[in-house]
Parts: sequence; structure tokens; C-alpha cells
Amino acid sequence: MGLPRQFAVLTLLCLSSVTLAPAHGANVAPYIYGGDDAEQGAWPWMTLLAVIDPAAPPGGRQVRVFRCGGILINQDYVLTAAHCLFNTDENPPLQAQDIRIAYNQIEAPGSLSGYQTFAAEIIIHPDYDEYLHSGLSDDIALLRLDTPASVVTAFPALASQTDINTLELLTESERDDIALALGWGQTEGGGVASTLQQVYLDYIPRSECNQQWGGVHISDKMICAAELYPPEDASHGQDTCFGDSGGPLLIETGTETPVSIGITSFGTSECGSPVPPGVYTNVPYYRDWIDAVLDGSAAPREPKSPTDGPTSGPEADMARTGSSGGLSIGGLLLLLPLLAARRQSRRASRSAR
Repeated sequence: MGLPRQFAVLTLLCLSSVTLAPAHGANVAPYIYGGDDAEQGAWPWMTLLAVIDPAAPPGGRQVRVFRCGGILINQDYVLTAAHCLFNTDENPPLQAQDIRIAYNQIEAPGSLSGYQTFAAEIIIHPDYDEYLHSGLSDDIALLRLDTPASVVTAFPALASQTDINTLELLTESERDDIALALGWGQTEGGGVASTLQQVYLDYIPRSECNQQWGGVHISDKMICAAELYPPEDASHGQDTCFGDSGGPLLIETGTETPVSIGITSFGTSECGSPVPPGVYTNVPYYRDWIDAVLDGSAAPREPKSPTDGPTSGPEADMARTGSSGGLSIGGLLLLLPLLAARRQSRRASRSAR
């Protein structure tokens, strides 16, 4: 499948509410800033997930849901962010069991009946800790489809660490607009985007990203992207924001097959500013685990227990503590998980720059 423009790498961001948490509620921020409508058929493997809140009362007319992105990596599996699959407002955090999946369409379904299939199996990375309050590490999961997506015949490839190493060595001008973000997030007008949005971003080296995030450690399990020099018509900058969690980060390697390098994971609530950049799960780091899941040799995930950690200070402030909203099936407006950094850390990053 050809890409709409030439670039070396494409990226998708995941951001959240004011507490580095799935934004399942209160304060909504704009969707992909400075983006454009995607064209039908351009990204047939792009998926929209309706994640039924496990804390929603059963049998009620109101169904609380989260909405996330993801990508088909073959006709049977969707790759997405692990944090999309938990309601961490509950104690203990609750894992979703009912996930509806839409693909090969740019218009978001208006009701649950518009989703083509659902997740028959949910596979969360064994090291992902839904209790942890120090950010989102190992933020990756796979969903096995109940019904294969047979209508989709081309899929993005999964990047190698060599692709990331190459990006890290590029100059600033070479990294410009090398990334592409996709999502159906919250719009500036207050509603969710009905049409899939896309925007080009710059790859940000890990050392620079670490410096700008201050006390938040950006490990080799993560990669970063932002738009350093948005065009004049992008008055709010170019970025992803609330509602794009789980979406892909892609690169072009000279063939017609895009290559996924990242998964939208977290960023700040002040969308549109390049400092600090948005953070994505580094897909190449998890290639062995993904392959093990696909061939059936992955070890089962052990049940988690509460993690000892700070209860105050910068790390605790990054806890994933969003709230779920009640939404009717008939008028489905799903809020997407996105992550946010505390404003104090953001101000420190700006002053350091």
C-alpha cells in the first residue's frame, strides 16, 4: 500500500488526561492538532476499539466505554496499548473483557453495532503493571479477533531496532515531518472526530526527549515524536492529544509497506506544544514477545498485585487515574485514553530548554 507522501518514519501518539492516565472523562482537549482527514482506503489496517468499561453496571441502558486506536498486524491480531484495557479508577484496577473492533473505515461507527467484530482473546504484556504510578512502561497488548479481518490483505510491517538506531542518528532537518500520527480523538469543537485524522511529526531522539521530560525516565522501551516547526495555518501546533492511544508509529523503507515503530502511549495535557514530546511504546523492543504470542509460545500473564511506590511527588502525580464516562449506545461518543504530564514538570522542561 502506497503512503500519501514520502517520509522515513511515521508515528502515532497516545496522550491522556492531566495525570498520565487514560482520559476516560472530565477534561477533554483537542484531537490531532493541525491534521487532515484521512482518505478512505489509505489505512485499511487502522482500527478503532470500543472498550466496554468493566466497571459499568451490567444490563443498564447506559454503557460506559473507552475508545482507542490500534492496528491490524495480520487478519487475526490487533496491536494496541495496554493502558487502553484497564479502568484504573477502580481498586483494584479492572481489566476490560468486552472490546468491539472496527477496521478498514475512516468514519467512526455511531453505535456499537457498527463495529465488525470483537476481541476473542486479550493478551497484555506480562511486565505491564496497571498498579504502577510512575508512568507507562511495557504499554503494549495484542487482541485476537473473533472473526478474521479477511477483507484486509495488506498490513504494516514491524520495525527492527536498526530502524530506531537510524532515526536516532538523523539530523534535525532529516527528522522533520518524518512521522505520521493517526486518530479519532476529541475535536477542538468538543466532540470526537468522526473522520480519521492524520498529522506529520518530527522524530525526537531519546536523549533530547529525556532532557525535556525531566523527572520522567524515557527508557529504551519508548520513542518520542513532536512537531518542532508547525506551519502557520496550524495555530495550535501539530500534535496528537486526548483520544489517540494505541495508534501506530510507522516508517517507510522504500517499499509500499509502511513499518510500525511505535504505539501511542503518553504525553502532556497541553497538546500542540513540542516540549515535552509525545511518547510511544517502542515496537521493535517487543518483537520477540509479539512473535511468541503469534506462534502460541508466549507465557501467560501472571496476576498483578499492588505495586509499592511513591504516593506523592512527580512520579505519583503521573498515575493513570482517569474516570470513565457514561455514554449511551445509541449516541456513542467514546473517549480515548491519552496521557498527560503534570504542569510543574512541563514548566521545568521549558526552563531547562
